[in-house]
Amino acid sequence: RSKKVDSHKTNLTEANAPLNEIYREVRLFRERGDREESLLEPLVKELNVSYPKDWLLRLELLELYRTLSPNSVYTALLRKDLIALCDQYPENKDLIQRGLEILP
Repeated sequence: RSKKVDSHKTNLTEANAPLNEIYREVRLFRERGDREESLLEPLVKELNVSYPKDWLLRLELLELYRTLSPNSVYTALLRKDLIALCDQYPENKDLIQRGLEILP
């Protein structure tokens, strides 16, 4: 039996294009094997200013900071922000907590 695959629906819209660009920058950082965490600072700042509810990218950035600079201010701030998001958005609490548990 062969099942026809439906076309993939995307959530890329003009409204969320800047957020997707930040996700892309983080992905490129990983793929290049960058080790300079200062390259992530503008992304964290933009995330905090423009996307205060986005927990998934914060989790990904926290993973990078914990690997590159576990005692940095950004590591502590990202963790604090994620814990605050658990309280503000209880519907995401379980997802955020599970993400925090599997971080290195």
